Amino acid sequence: MTTFRFALFIALVLAPASDVVGQEPGAQDWQAALWDREAMVNHLQMLERLAESPAYSGEFRAQYRLEAQLIRARLEQGDFRVGDRVALIVEGEEVLSDTFTVNNDRALDLPGIGEIPLAGVLRSELEGHLETHLGRFLKEPVVRTEPLIRLTILGAVNQPGFYSLSWEALVGDVLMIAGGPSRNAAVDKLRIERRGEQVWGGAALQNALIAGYTLDQLNLVAGDEIYLPTGGSFLQNLRNVSLLITIPASIVFMFVRIF
Repeated sequence: MTTFRFALFIALVLAPASDVVGQEPGAQDWQAALWDREAMVNHLQMLERLAESPAYSGEFRAQYRLEAQLIRARLEQGDFRVGDRVALIVEGEEVLSDTFTVNNDRALDLPGIGEIPLAGVLRSELEGHLETHLGRFLKEPVVRTEPLIRLTILGAVNQPGFYSLSWEALVGDVLMIAGGPSRNAAVDKLRIERRGEQVWGGAALQNALIAGYTLDQLNLVAGDEIYLPTGGSFLQNLRNVSLLITIPASIVFMFVRIF
């Protein structure tokens, strides 16, 4: 069993509650689900109120403003970017039941159908959007989709690179898919960047890890980078690895069996 996996197991089982970063009052409280447009507008309005409230620290007000900016961009531009993938099932249509990549026109090019534009479409709107377009060619199509986000995982992970990830994946899932943190990873310095600018980091990201935010709830889109710096030690990782308690129980049980 690797040092980090041992540290993860110990932290998950033995870490006292006082070691977990407390969540800022007023922070998000919702279950893993794709946001529809109405829910996003409501959440945007809440973030705008929190960003102006003197009840919160300057750090959290700044993060609320940044989150509001990310949501506005999603509402205006939609969720799909070049390189994203969509796992598609159309009942009774084998040729349309496959995984397709969003092309340079931000569209899906489906065999026998042609391009279906995705600009301005949210992940929660995808199934209805595709059913409407496919309904021009098929009688009452039944569509199921799984949107995949193309992200870059860099830094102190064992398998850095590009990954197509489910919208409902947690950051802990993502790190483990990328081979897990390396021995010298500084877990507490994890950050997420967009075009070179940090959009998540510090206490805000730590709280998001504890709360179990999905990639969708973090408002991530294709091209975003999850970066795990080096500089951590075994003892630091033993203390800070509790940030990854959102890793699914099945993975934790796998660690227990290995141990």
